[in-house]
Amino acid sequence: MDRIALVRRVMKDAGLPNEAEGEKVVNAVLAHFKSILTPEQIQSIARSIPAADLRSIWLTSSLPAARPFVPRVVGEEGGESMAEHFAIFYHGTHALEQKKLPHAVGGGIAVWAYGRRRETKDIDVFVRKRDAEAALEILRSAGFRTEHADENWLYKAYMGNTMVDVIFESSLGLEVDEILLRRARRREIAGHPFRVMSPEDLLLFKLLSSTHDSPHWEDCLQVVRGCDGELEWDYLVSRGESAPCALLSFILYARWLLGRQVRIPSRLLTRLARGCSLLGLPQEAAV
Repeated sequence: MDRIALVRRVMKDAGLPNEAEGEKVVNAVLAHFKSILTPEQIQSIARSIPAADLRSIWLTSSLPAARPFVPRVVGEEGGESMAEHFAIFYHGTHALEQKKLPHAVGGGIAVWAYGRRRETKDIDVFVRKRDAEAALEILRSAGFRTEHADENWLYKAYMGNTMVDVIFESSLGLEVDEILLRRARRREIAGHPFRVMSPEDLLLFKLLSSTHDSPHWEDCLQVVRGCDGELEWDYLVSRGESAPCALLSFILYARWLLGRQVRIPSRLLTRLARGCSLLGLPQEAAV
């Protein structure tokens, strides 16, 4: 891959309008990475890059001299581009990674990882309750404005018009715990690596945060499609037993639309139906 191919690949993945914007993103990402390396490491990597034009990009990329990495923020009448939103998202999550604070990305960004591209100005970062204050302090040190939006479940961090939601509690018995964080997986989204929720945990958090105005079912269907139905159904049902009717309703709906892509064992459907009956819904109505 040469310089032009690299820039065009970034343009395509990030949805940028031209090569100039692609150059800016490449420069920002490489410069941010170089900022945590020693001069010796930078030169060592340069020697390992065979293409001269790519080696030049690596060596000449640089951060703004007056401040640490902060992606460009335009005036109030404009707003950041999607590429700039993602650069800020990555800046925040990378700061958490550097401090080894366990976290997992959920929400629309995670849905994107499993196949449905969604434009957004915010990112949902899930942490354990005991780590929430530390996460906020790390983001503050990385240049974000921060606030304790709701002491029961949510903190927020801002950079320009971009927002990071730090979520540490959820409804209906779902907990941000070691199991969820351990199951998170690394995915590249818009040219940046993130640790995103497993598809099973993402489905549950999406389903159980659904409201009449925002049902999230289309997102959930896209996650199932993106995984080609290869989900850990036993884990999904066990984890979602606090809301069996919501989970069963979605699974039946997904089976109707996606057919064989939803290969859930019948015993698990029966288990969910029994859970619905305990809440007062007859099993016949549930299935």
